[in-house]
Amino acid sequence: MTPSGGAKPNPFIADWVVLVYNPLLWLEFRQARFVGSYDSGVWSVLSVKENASKPEVSARLADYFHRNGYVRRIDAVRRAEEGQLYKKGAEVRLVANSRAELAEIRRLLRKAGLEPGRPFPKGRQWRQPLYGVTAVARFLALVEDA
Repeated sequence: MTPSGGAKPNPFIADWVVLVYNPLLWLEFRQARFVGSYDSGVWSVLSVKENASKPEVSARLADYFHRNGYVRRIDAVRRAEEGQLYKKGAEVRLVANSRAELAEIRRLLRKAGLEPGRPFPKGRQWRQPLYGVTAVARFLALVEDA
C-alpha cells in the first residue's frame, strides 16, 4: 500500500516522484536535489524534478531507449539481505550501433544534465551505461515525457 492508499506504483517514476521502499536507498536520494519530501517510515517520497531538457533532446534519447535500451533495477530484498556484498546498482544502458551513434548518445545525455558512464563494446555494438538511482529516475522521467 502506498502513502495515498492506492495501488503500488512504479518504484522509479510516478509523476516526477520517486518512491523508495528500501531504507538503504534513502541515503542515495537524500544527496540529490529535491523539492518536498514525505517519510512514513515505510515509504519515502522525493520529487526529483529538475529543469526540463529541450524536447528534441528527450525525444532523441527516447528513440534510442525504445529501440533497444534497457534498465537494470536494484533487487531491494537481496540488497537488504546481503548489504555491502550486493554491488549491483540501478542502471540504464543505451545501445549504439556505431561510434558515431555512441558520441551522439553521450552528447545528448550531457545536454540533458546526466553524466554518462564509461561505454563498453559488446559484439559489434556499444553499450552506454548511466549509473545511479537518481540518474535512472531522471532519465526514465525524461523519456516518459517524450
